[in-house]
Amino acid sequence: MPATVSVTLQAGRPHFARSRYHAPAGQAFTLKITHSLFSTTGKPLWVTLLISPSDNPAIAPVPGRPGFGIIDPGHASFVAPRVTAPGTGVFTVSALAAGTYFMQIMEAWGRESSAALIVR
Repeated sequence: MPATVSVTLQAGRPHFARSRYHAPAGQAFTLKITHSLFSTTGKPLWVTLLISPSDNPAIAPVPGRPGFGIIDPGHASFVAPRVTAPGTGVFTVSALAAGTYFMQIMEAWGRESSAALIVR
């Protein structure tokens, strides 16, 4: 039975309930995303969670342009299907090599929208 990484996304900042998560190296695992982010007008938002190596993140700042970022899903090791609030998505992530990864929300940018995934 694969390990499960449970991620809760919350209103306010930071969006991730925890700053660090853990997954096993070299084996597939289950990613459970529980999401409760709504717009300021109360509309449910969707999120797309990306997992990418910390040394080559899918979402990165633009050097010399504070507040700007580049999103390149091609850098992601895993792109979860969208999850709409309030909701939960359960997905299988293929085996990752040992290392440090970032989990990032594609629809948001900044430190408030990312968490570390330690794979060992």
